[in-house]
Amino acid sequence: MYEEKIKVFLESFGERLTENHAQRIDKFRNDLCQEYSFDDTQVLDTMELLYLVFHEENTPENAEVAVNLLDRILKMESKDGKEENLRLDRFCIKHLLPVIYDLGAYQPVTNMLLFMQPRRGLNESFRYLYKKLKKEYTYPLALYELHRGEVTRLEYYMNAAWFIRDMATARAVFVHESNNLMGYLEIRPETKIVQLWHGCGVFKHIGLSTIGKKGFKSMARYEEFPEYNKYSVVTIASPELPWVFEEFMGISKDSGVIQPIGVCRTDEIFDNGYVEKCYQKLYKAIPAAQDKKIILYAPTYRGVDPHRVSPDALDIAAFAKELGDDYILIIKHHQTVQNVSEIPEPYRDTFAYDMTRGRGMNINELMTIADICITDYSSVAFEFSVFERPLLFFVYDLDEYIDNRGLYYDFNEITPGPLCRTNEEMIRYIKDLKQGFDKTVITNFKNRFMCSCDGHACERLLELLGLVDKKPLKPKGKESADQKNSILARCKRYCRYMINYCKRILRVVRRWVKR
Repeated sequence: MYEEKIKVFLESFGERLTENHAQRIDKFRNDLCQEYSFDDTQVLDTMELLYLVFHEENTPENAEVAVNLLDRILKMESKDGKEENLRLDRFCIKHLLPVIYDLGAYQPVTNMLLFMQPRRGLNESFRYLYKKLKKEYTYPLALYELHRGEVTRLEYYMNAAWFIRDMATARAVFVHESNNLMGYLEIRPETKIVQLWHGCGVFKHIGLSTIGKKGFKSMARYEEFPEYNKYSVVTIASPELPWVFEEFMGISKDSGVIQPIGVCRTDEIFDNGYVEKCYQKLYKAIPAAQDKKIILYAPTYRGVDPHRVSPDALDIAAFAKELGDDYILIIKHHQTVQNVSEIPEPYRDTFAYDMTRGRGMNINELMTIADICITDYSSVAFEFSVFERPLLFFVYDLDEYIDNRGLYYDFNEITPGPLCRTNEEMIRYIKDLKQGFDKTVITNFKNRFMCSCDGHACERLLELLGLVDKKPLKPKGKESADQKNSILARCKRYCRYMINYCKRILRVVRRWVKR
């Protein structure tokens, strides 16, 4: 019975059908029968699932059918049981996703460029490169959102199945964090897997460096479900950092995978008009910020996934009392924390503003407008150093953090700002900023760890990948009178420019007077 179903599935490829398809399906079926003891019904459901993935799109209706099929194939009795989840992981990562990739990879590579977001949305690590490609280059683009942590594991894996189907014929695939979906794929040489790691640098131990630590994955888990073994390129911010990435990703020094060509998302910092746009967004979200200097508090999380929490040691009341006349406080917790610390009512949206979610500004934009940044073990310190502004490290739990998590560098030697254990130390430093802040320390740190982030990281990456086909420039003088070259439009643009310029001058004067 299932032989007929397999025949129907293979014939569905039409002119694309090759002998490789039949051989791969035969191997897939044998593996499932031997390893999982699948009966005829399970084999039939598996063929139906493959047909659905290859010949239908990922609509809500099709996704529901696919999830029900996968549930029925594995006979999932519990959606949360540890053994059931492990069985699901093994089936999908070792068998289902590889066969989908192989069947798709028998077709020619296209010029499609894929961006894979394990959660949802166009992540900050992707946004600038994605928009640049869309605006200036000829390649078709697609964003795949897998919604990890927002949907069931069955749904997550089916989202991954449709992504893997299209990945099989893509020219390049861009990711920004680790995942184990590709661990068993035999990536074709024409396709490049590019890791645009979400942090410009790393202080805290991550990945393979955390093996053996409480709450983190074991070596056996990484060996069974590899996360870093399929990258073609990993972009980093400086020649100082390869050893860190080689250690936590387990990538050979001589592989040539780690490329210190800069981090794409930092390019926008050097874009003309970007800074002004950031201030405009800030003043729209927080009108009171026009007359104040900005302190950004951007810590990393505490705990381990999926129980990550935000630190709660910042004394907002003390900051408001001592610094409220001159400053406002903007808080941006790590994106993966589930519940953020509440701002006390008297200071919420008067002195302190939580912009972790829902205020319309990402961390790049907030760093751009911040006069001072307070962080801890976060990679934010690396990115903020580009602006050469004061940076403080609130490390009230430093000894405990080193014991539980571990750091790649000696914090006492490397940090380009004071290590503060108490709120009083931070307030005192900020009050005495003129005497305490040494810009050369920040500059030296930037030159050491961020020297490849100069506004041209995207160009270097695309050249490295051979993605050079640009859209033709529009001929000058072809715009209609209703567009940019009309006298009225020019006057409006000039007026907006002058208004924004005057506002910036006024802010500088106000800050100077207050000092």
